[in-house]
Amino acid sequence: MAEIDEYLAGLDSENAKIIGDAYATARTLVPEAEQGISYGMPALIFHSRPLLSLMRAKGTVRLPLGAEIPEIVIRQLVLARSDEIRAALAKKPTARPRVVKHAE
Repeated sequence: MAEIDEYLAGLDSENAKIIGDAYATARTLVPEAEQGISYGMPALIFHSRPLLSLMRAKGTVRLPLGAEIPEIVIRQLVLARSDEIRAALAKKPTARPRVVKHAE
């Protein structure tokens, strides 16, 4: 499904452009990211983890309605989060072969 596209279609043209441009910037930085849902919100998902979710709602980073989202802010957030996801994946232990002990 195209959760972000559906969300953008429901916004007025000004907000759809602002949020759509921010998602487009994120996609250029992490083209492997896919549209999905995270915490009930449309989001870009990277390696099965939430990368970025932008909505006209309450949240951690708040901007005034109708305000352009500075591209540098999106770039810094997306690059920091993608680095965080990559680091977590690098630390994740690889699956070890299953050893079955036989009773002697």
